[in-house]
This record gives sequence, C-alpha cells and structure tokens, in this order.
Amino acid sequence: FRFTPLLAPGYNPEMEFLIAGGFLLSFKTDPQDSLLPRSTLSATVSFGSVGAFNVATRFSSYWMQDRLRVRMDLSLKDMLDGYWGLGFDAGLEPTSNDSTTEYNRTWWAIKPAVLWAVRPNLYLGGLVDVNRTSATDVNPVMAADSAFVAGGPEILNTGLGVALEYDSRDVPNNAWSGLFLSWNAIAYGRTLGGDFTYQTVVIDYRQYLPLGRPGRTLAWQVRSRLSFGDTPWPELALLGSGYDFRGYREGRFRAPQTLSATVEYR
Repeated sequence: FRFTPLLAPGYNPEMEFLIAGGFLLSFKTDPQDSLLPRSTLSATVSFGSVGAFNVATRFSSYWMQDRLRVRMDLSLKDMLDGYWGLGFDAGLEPTSNDSTTEYNRTWWAIKPAVLWAVRPNLYLGGLVDVNRTSATDVNPVMAADSAFVAGGPEILNTGLGVALEYDSRDVPNNAWSGLFLSWNAIAYGRTLGGDFTYQTVVIDYRQYLPLGRPGRTLAWQVRSRLSFGDTPWPELALLGSGYDFRGYREGRFRAPQTLSATVEYR
C-alpha cells in the first residue's frame, strides 16, 4: 500500500479560493503480478471562499490479471452555483455569476461500474447512476426559465447502463502512452425510482503520445455527451468542469448534446 496525503490551496471558478484536503491510496490486488495496474482510492474534501463544500471520492480497481475492473465514484456538493439556461448563446452573457444566474445547489451522486475483459484491452460491463439535485435561493430569471419550470427544484435520477471500453494505456490512472476509447449508454426511468425518463450516451476518446524523454507527453481528448427524452435541466450535458474546460464555470454551457476537444502537454 502507498498512502499520499494532500493538503493544498487552490482556485476554480465555482468555489473561488479554496483549501483541499484528502489522500491517495494505491495498491495491487495481486502483488505478485508485475503487469497488473495499481488500484487507487482517492478522496478530497474542499472548502471554498464563497461557502462552497465539495467531497469527491473515486475508486478504481483491477483484479484477476486485469480481467475484471471495478470502479466507484461518490460525489457531494453544496455550493452557490450558476444557471445560464439552455444552449450556447445563453452562456455567452454574463461571463460570470450575477443576480440573474445565481442559486444554491446541493447535489450528490453514486456511480458504480463493473467491467470484464472480453478481448485483450477490450472491456464490457454494466454501470449504475443515482443522483439527486436540490436547488434553493433561486433567482427570478431562473425561476421563470422554461427548462427549470419543467424539471423543478428537486430531482432524483436513477439509471442503469452498459459500457464498452478499449484501453491500451500503459498506466490507466496516469498515462504516458496508449489509447482509451469508451462508449456508455444509460437509461433513466420512473420504473427505477427516478423522477424522469430519458437516456444518455457518452463517447470518450483519449490518446497519449510520448515526446522525447520519459515524462513528456502530448495528450488529447475528444468527448461527446448526448441526451434524449425527458432530460431534466441538471442532467443536460455541461461544458466546464475538472474534466474538460477547466477555466469555465461548470454549467455555464448546458445543452442536450455537447462535443468538446482538448489538447494538453504534460
């Protein structure tokens, strides 16, 4: 087992200045298998200068000579947030939060997934997504928005899905080379205990190219999220998060479908 503690200041558009504490735990489910990726458990608790509170936990594990992969994401947020409305044009103005966009969001999500190797580097499995959003202190502009009125301030979503992944990365949790391509589809419904019936499809392509000496990597990602049916406003595709356009507030751009591309040098 390798344990790494974390305590550091930071900044992001949603929480502004923040202090984050947590840890990273890594281990091998079979220490005798030199080719088996290290499993990881990370947990972070963040407090922001605007009164924001965020908990993020991610577990990724590799079993049976990497034939079985088990993942679990747990998230919780209680923070002052922004809602610009639907579509690209709605997110253009204002460029930061003001009295027309602000509201308070309490949100939690649980997302387990289990995948089995059906071919070398090819995995097939199932996943579950349960999440809940509660919106309070809603501003008058948001309260009159048609998408918000249709969904309401309290929303529970429960979904079951299937995942197909191709993964040739050298180190899945911190890749220097290789390719990752995934497709997952989730169906949410009232029959599963949720408040709305809709479907989502996420396509994620990432590739890593070593440049010169070890440690220098050119990485790029193309990601698309598509939603269909009676999708409530919190579950529409977003741009702006720790996983895509980090400099934009999460949810500033919100739509049934999104497509983004990112290139970074490490």
